[in-house]
Amino acid sequence: MEDINIEITLKVKICYNGHAYAVPYIMADSDFECPVCSVGELRKLKEDRARMENVIRGLRGENTKLRSRK
Repeated sequence: MEDINIEITLKVKICYNGHAYAVPYIMADSDFECPVCSVGELRKLKEDRARMENVIRGLRGENTKLRSRK
């Protein structure tokens, strides 16, 4: 069985925050998101979601207190 060599040419792109990342040359014109920035955005969304869940939990507790007053 013969070995097959595949070469992929990469192009370096720099995002608006200054992070450098490589994409395949044939896809260099496509709209890629910076992997570093997208991870940061995902982390921020998870933190915001956790904060909102805490607020909702607190509101449910207040609602229970108001119901028990009757």
